[in-house]
Amino acid sequence: MEPSREKGQSGISLIEVIIVMAVIAVMVRMGMPSYGAWIGNQQIRAAAESITGAVNKARLEALKRNGRVMFQLTDAAAMGSAWRICPVAQGAIVCDPAQAVIEARDGGEESGAVTVGVSADLGTVAAGAMAAPLAAGGIPGGVIFEGRGRPVIAAGFNNAVRIDVRNTRLPAADERRLVIVIGAGGGVRSCDPRAVAPDPRTCG
Repeated sequence: MEPSREKGQSGISLIEVIIVMAVIAVMVRMGMPSYGAWIGNQQIRAAAESITGAVNKARLEALKRNGRVMFQLTDAAAMGSAWRICPVAQGAIVCDPAQAVIEARDGGEESGAVTVGVSADLGTVAAGAMAAPLAAGGIPGGVIFEGRGRPVIAAGFNNAVRIDVRNTRLPAADERRLVIVIGAGGGVRSCDPRAVAPDPRTCG
């Protein structure tokens, strides 16, 4: 006996497929701007973490070697986040060509997207000053640590006290600029100018 064909066949119709695809397309279009902003801000964070870690490493190397070590941002052409850590001869203010570079990094995956601004002006780390972004530039710039882990005070060299990491491809409303502050004692911290207390990431 043949099975009854009175019941409708299971499955989905072409119209249903088209409706589902249209809904997915709308959802993707709505999500793309926020996803792009997330990616752009992750690039800022990666560069800021890299720079903060490198400044700390330069300081630790100075303590370990009981001598001068420099952290230096090097991408003057693109104003990017490339850097190096190198020994500095006693009394000098440049990398010692007789010694190997301790560590170096190119712009990484964020190369071409992230820009960096460097300042040696103490006024840029005053209360309220970090609300205004630094212009990209000031590279090469960095800090030289002496054997006790403090920034060197030397004629002809101005230690960086603030580094802004930005992604100017993002709209200003979406960009989460990060600021790296290097203290007089050599300590370094990263902060978010848009964070508010009691968030520990606030710039104060």
